[in-house]
Amino acid sequence: MKKIITILIIVLGGVGGYAWYSPYIVIDNIHNGIIEKNPDKITEHIDFPALRESVKVQLLNQLIEKSSQDKGLGALGAMLGSKIVDGLLDTYVTPSGIRSLMEKGKINEDKAREVVYDGEYINYKKFKVSISKPQEENNLSLFMRRDGLSQWKVYDIQLPNNIMKK
Repeated sequence: MKKIITILIIVLGGVGGYAWYSPYIVIDNIHNGIIEKNPDKITEHIDFPALRESVKVQLLNQLIEKSSQDKGLGALGAMLGSKIVDGLLDTYVTPSGIRSLMEKGKINEDKAREVVYDGEYINYKKFKVSISKPQEENNLSLFMRRDGLSQWKVYDIQLPNNIMKK
């Protein structure tokens, strides 16, 4: 009986440890997918509809803020800009869009090697990954949510506040 309890404790501890460490494995898989130029390793861990919506809201908010500072055609620019943002997101925040960006060198392994990432649990089902590049202020954060026991999907990204200034 003691052997069964010991085995059960070991198995539950292993499963629990794996479930706890699983978001770190996913981030490492995404990072390696960039370095290895393997878009499938990246796209399997992304909730594209949720990510598109997240990026869209942030970009439109920045566009509205920027256009409100411009005199004259600011409102027209915001309207046209929102259509452009929609089109770009519908094109590039997709599995085929990620593949295209990698083929064009917009997502590349050299830049991926330079970044530092650190993760932390928000709660049992949500995980935040802070991504930074030495000597740069424009850091971003990815947010993942648990999908089952050990699978995680990126559903949100916190873009730098000044992304529209570039």
